[in-house]
Amino acid sequence: MKNRYRVVIIGGGVIGTATAFYLAKSGIRNVAVLEKDYLSSGSTGRCGGGVKQQWAERKKVRLGKGRGDHFKRFERGGGVGIEYFQGGDFLSG
Repeated sequence: MKNRYRVVIIGGGVIGTATAFYLAKSGIRNVAVLEKDYLSSGSTGRCGGGVKQQWAERKKVRLGKGRGDHFKRFERGGGVGIEYFQGGDFLSG
């Protein structure tokens, strides 16, 4: 028997997995993510990312804080650890 999917996503990096997550969250089922190795095994897994909440205009600070909150909710609601880490800096001048 052949598998039938409503959506097939090629690539299990940050864009592919986020797309699958939000499709499922919106109620679309039967979504397949095709990846040649394991999820985030390509360039996504080898790059770092950061969200900064300082040294910017007020609207950018709010945007940065909102993204951090989003990542926390994503990790809790997605059931998969994304290794989100909230750190800090100390600058002496």
